[in-house]
Amino acid sequence: MRIAFWGSGEFASLPLSYLSTRQNIAVVITTPDKRGGRGRCLLSTPVKLLAQDLGKVVLQPKSLKEEYLSSFLSGVELGVVVDYGKFIPSALYSLPRFGTINLHPSLLPKYRGAAPIRWTIINGDTVTGNTVLS
Repeated sequence: MRIAFWGSGEFASLPLSYLSTRQNIAVVITTPDKRGGRGRCLLSTPVKLLAQDLGKVVLQPKSLKEEYLSSFLSGVELGVVVDYGKFIPSALYSLPRFGTINLHPSLLPKYRGAAPIRWTIINGDTVTGNTVLS
C-alpha cells in the first residue's frame, strides 16, 4: 500500500519507522526547517531526519495551499497523520484512495491541541492512551 505520511515531532518518528518496514511510504510531508538553538542554525524536524535516513521523498511545504502537493498525493492509497502540527485542508486530507487517519497522543477530547503528553504528566493522570480518528 502506498502511504503519504504527515508528521514533524519526535512522537511521529516511531510510527514512521514502523510503517516504513511494512508499507510503501511514497512521500513524507513535514514542516519547514526552522532556526533555533543558541546559534540560530537551521534545524530539521525529527521526522525529516528519519525519512532522509530511510531514503524517503521528503516535502516541506511552506503553505498547504501549494498545488504541487496534490500531484504527490494523487496515487497514494492511505494518508497517515501523526504530530504534524498544522491544519491540513480537507481537499488534501481526502485525496488518498482509502482516506486519511490521524493518530493523536491522548484520549480525546481531554487534551486537545499542543502538548497533550505534557498535560497528562502535569495533571498526574495515571491512565492515558492514543486516539485514532479519520
